[in-house]
Amino acid sequence: MAALLDGLPATERKRFQVIDDHFSVGMIRSDPPDHTRLRKLINKAFVPRVVAESRSQIESLVDQLLEPWSDPLEVDLVKDFAYPLPATAICQMLGVPPEDRNLVHEWTLGINAVIVGTLPLREAAAKMQKALLELQEYFRNMIADRRQALRNDLMSLLVTAKDELEQLSESELLSTAENLFSAGHETTTSLIANGVVTLLKHPEQWQRLCENPGAPDLPMAIEEILRYESPVQRQTRVVRHNCNLAGQQRGHHFFYSL
Repeated sequence: MAALLDGLPATERKRFQVIDDHFSVGMIRSDPPDHTRLRKLINKAFVPRVVAESRSQIESLVDQLLEPWSDPLEVDLVKDFAYPLPATAICQMLGVPPEDRNLVHEWTLGINAVIVGTLPLREAAAKMQKALLELQEYFRNMIADRRQALRNDLMSLLVTAKDELEQLSESELLSTAENLFSAGHETTTSLIANGVVTLLKHPEQWQRLCENPGAPDLPMAIEEILRYESPVQRQTRVVRHNCNLAGQQRGHHFFYSL
């Protein structure tokens, strides 16, 4: 994100300090040893009990969403299933009330504005910063509430996650919550939609799954769809040291997309 914002004049860059600060912390934006510390702390919130409870809640949610489909004339896969399933599931896990689901979703769309790249950089950065400030305030209130009274949700586990004298700072908590919601539902929505489109284009594979809906075929199909029609179309990497890439010398500030 810093490399993208470098394309703006210094005065403009300073306007978007909130974005710079937010994207400079967090597990997926750090290298060891900081990444190791954060991952160890965050993993404490993903204990077997939480995963087992989430599985049960998600299975129940799938049944609820499919129930009206008993004899439909037409359904919108994304609107009626692929979006509400992961968005609702991650809200339940974090402790976000169902009535706030669409609000948080709109904020994550705004935060992705620069990454998506469909708007001019200044306009996208302004949209991203506004959404980021509003989402941070929302999660900041949630964090304060959990510190007053813990609940049976992932946010409470993240707030209390400790390792000896270490625990997540507020900025790390905000970064983690935003990452979990954004990465936890946007990619799954795309996986479900991409998966159905891919299987419609390959009816023989669709038939194979219908005839063998369990393991190993279904897990293998999901992994292959993730590879063949990935929800993430590119991944940016920033090199840490001067290097030679495709015969060209690159400085350590060079970044590229895979």
